[in-house]
Amino acid sequence: MKQILLLPLALWLVSCSLSSDAKTSASDVSAVRNSANAAYSDLGQTSGQPSAQTANPSVNPSANPSANQGQAAINAQSSGTCPDDTDLRGEGIDADYNQAVVLAQKAIAAQIQSTVSAATHTKVSSTEDADGHEIIKSSFDMETKVLAHLENAQDAKVVLKQPHNGKVKVVACMSRNDAMKPFRFKAGVLQDSLHLYAKTYEGASHPLQKNKTYKLGRQVYIRYVANREILRSFGMVDEASSAATDADYAYMHNDFSQFLSTYAMYFEAPENDVERSIFSVVSQNFSVVSGQCKGGLVLKAGVLDQNCKEGSLGIKCSATLTLTGSSCEGERYFELHASAAGTGKYDEAEAMDRLNKNIGKAEWFADWRRELNRWRMK
Repeated sequence: MKQILLLPLALWLVSCSLSSDAKTSASDVSAVRNSANAAYSDLGQTSGQPSAQTANPSVNPSANPSANQGQAAINAQSSGTCPDDTDLRGEGIDADYNQAVVLAQKAIAAQIQSTVSAATHTKVSSTEDADGHEIIKSSFDMETKVLAHLENAQDAKVVLKQPHNGKVKVVACMSRNDAMKPFRFKAGVLQDSLHLYAKTYEGASHPLQKNKTYKLGRQVYIRYVANREILRSFGMVDEASSAATDADYAYMHNDFSQFLSTYAMYFEAPENDVERSIFSVVSQNFSVVSGQCKGGLVLKAGVLDQNCKEGSLGIKCSATLTLTGSSCEGERYFELHASAAGTGKYDEAEAMDRLNKNIGKAEWFADWRRELNRWRMK
């Protein structure tokens, strides 16, 4: 509005000057008009755009009060001060304006990273787990580094653009509230996910489902804690909501720890040489215990279709090997099969001995190993 009113005012001054002194020369009228136009131009300047007085040092600003006011407004912004003292501030200098903005945004992102690193390196203990502190620590550190970057660069506002040694200097500012927008959104998503995993875990009875659900929930919790510490470092954590999420994880963690305390692979005692050979192979590759099942997986070896026949090379004995896995209560989880054979030149006893030795070589064990690996709980 000041700009709109100023030009008519200047023209009125010109008119008054002409009417008050009929002898005023054309050059005098031109000087008054130029002075008014200069004042209008200065008040219309935007941050980072030098005024006519700045561009031409030979002009004396003190001769024009309106120009002084315009220049004072520009000078007030020349330092690129952020609107709020708590805002994040970044500078960028480049020959290209857009690249200078990017550099300013990166400077703000670096401040977020620096704040996060300082605030989270002592928080790793909050993610300790009974079955692998080092894994948790590594995952937490990695997640912190992934999270601590500027996702909403567009919220960084340019407050200064000015020439700088033949290039463009840009100052951008971002409020802490804007800086934390993506982290607050992510916190909500992670909290919802963890709550869903806790509910799923609560209804899980199958060991593999409990193990898988807990591991997925644990990884979500690691991500949540890393994200939460970022928010906390900026003073933006909903502590009540955070406590509820901690409770969800604590439930899963405590229950799974109890589950692991009794979990084992129990092996029913073999009843014959073939079963003993199967037991030997399994026990060499997996930790198995005997005795009453207290929780976990009960393994039982068996033999199907065992027979010995005479052939062109002698007597051949073959058998279908089985391994079943069940709960302590007898619920069948799986049944595995494999084939083995042995040939004797002289009699059946020699063939059976060869069969047992071939079982011990475990060439048939690859498929069983893959299945049993799924039942390792950690």
